[in-house]
Amino acid sequence: MSLTRPFTRHLGLMLGLLLVAAVLIIVWQGGFQSVSYQLLGWQRDLHRSLTLAIT
Repeated sequence: MSLTRPFTRHLGLMLGLLLVAAVLIIVWQGGFQSVSYQLLGWQRDLHRSLTLAIT
């Protein structure tokens, strides 16, 4: 049990660093703007479908 705990902490740290690196690469390539537009589109569609479901 004591051997796996530092390993999972190290694994979580590595995954966090990979996530940060991926976000930085996307922003650096200018893809962040299109991703935010896509998220806004999904939010708009979700809001529309929820509004239609309520009425």
